[in-house]
Amino acid sequence: MEDISAGETVSELLVSTREKLGLSQKDVADTLFLQITFIQSIDEGLFNELPKRAYIKGYLRSYARALDLDPDYIIGLYELEKDS
Repeated sequence: MEDISAGETVSELLVSTREKLGLSQKDVADTLFLQITFIQSIDEGLFNELPKRAYIKGYLRSYARALDLDPDYIIGLYELEKDS
């Protein structure tokens, strides 16, 4: 994993990486077979708006892999944020 800025939220990290790769939200949604609204909610940090909250970590793990990020790092960052 390169260029991870300290202090970035999980959503900011995903968005900045996605944009660096030249991918749209639709590109990621299509790759992951998810509705674009799921990606929009994740990108905006609105995890409570996801319809199946039990699957948030799975969505984050898949999103991270699609962007060639370390899924465990992304999940850990998410856990830290939700616990604060």
